[in-house]
Amino acid sequence: MKIALVGGGTGGHFYPLIAVVEAIEDICEERRLLEPQLVYISPMVFDTEALFEHSVLFKPTSAGRVRRYASALNILDIFRTAFGIIRAIPQLFSIYPDVIFSTGGYAAFPTLVAARILAIPVIIYDADARPGRVSLWSSKFAKAIAVAHPEAAAQFPEKARHTIARTGHPIRKEILGVAHEGGYEFLHLDSAVPTVLFMGGSQGARALNEVVLDALPELLRGYNVVHQTGKAHIDEVTKISSVVLRNVANPIGPLASSIRSRCAWLLELRVSSSRAQGAARSSKSPHGVFRLSSCLFRKPSRTIRLKMLFHTREAAPQSSLNSTTSRRTSLPQKSTA
Repeated sequence: MKIALVGGGTGGHFYPLIAVVEAIEDICEERRLLEPQLVYISPMVFDTEALFEHSVLFKPTSAGRVRRYASALNILDIFRTAFGIIRAIPQLFSIYPDVIFSTGGYAAFPTLVAARILAIPVIIYDADARPGRVSLWSSKFAKAIAVAHPEAAAQFPEKARHTIARTGHPIRKEILGVAHEGGYEFLHLDSAVPTVLFMGGSQGARALNEVVLDALPELLRGYNVVHQTGKAHIDEVTKISSVVLRNVANPIGPLASSIRSRCAWLLELRVSSSRAQGAARSSKSPHGVFRLSSCLFRKPSRTIRLKMLFHTREAAPQSSLNSTTSRRTSLPQKSTA
């Protein structure tokens, strides 16, 4: 049996595929079945190690983005997408999988067009409360549709709703394996104070990053701060935070160096995230795919809508932004033990 996996561009599209692959492996082992041949088709690989660990073959393709704003790149990407469709038809025909599993995104579109032409069955999964455009389009010919949020079902075409099932989020074993020991040492945190984990999804969230940086001096007085910034923002956040930490005014005096060491920056949610979650007493994240992880680790959590972050930054004076952010996020109280 052959299964083609499509979807990508961000971790929100890629990592559910890996979770599904792990589930397939477990089923095959439990029922003593031959494992299917797995092929990942995308313009790029978000995580090469993950594919290698699960023996997933990678087949490159071409795909262009469709931006929601005026840009000359949209015109160029029309040709890139057209080339990707032309390329995907013979590529998919040579593989001819028994089924295609898609998590949506622009990277999946050329292969899904080819699948429709070649009459290959398609199953789609969408993790967002508001389904993406590729998922909505492919639902017209998909054999089955899986969604994570119940409100997402009503946004699909009415003719496709009988094929929808709410399955929740597929979770990787790596995320489930929380390291309860060694988190403070691994991240070089102060074990005497509570830890708060901020997550912005696989790519980070600029609005969340800015609010955390604004509130950082106040947060570090009573908490460790672990902040998953995303690859695109790690350098900027690190540079700004170094300036902020240099200017931290510590009334206690001898603990100045301790306060400055109470923060850790993560690029993405990989091995370090399990240790971060093990150390954290609370987590804050934008309303999205990765908000679920805090529930799995049984930590107090708060999801933050990006609109609220923008409103906070625009409406609150700079001098009062720290206190406003602190009130909105409702951080856990320090232990008196």
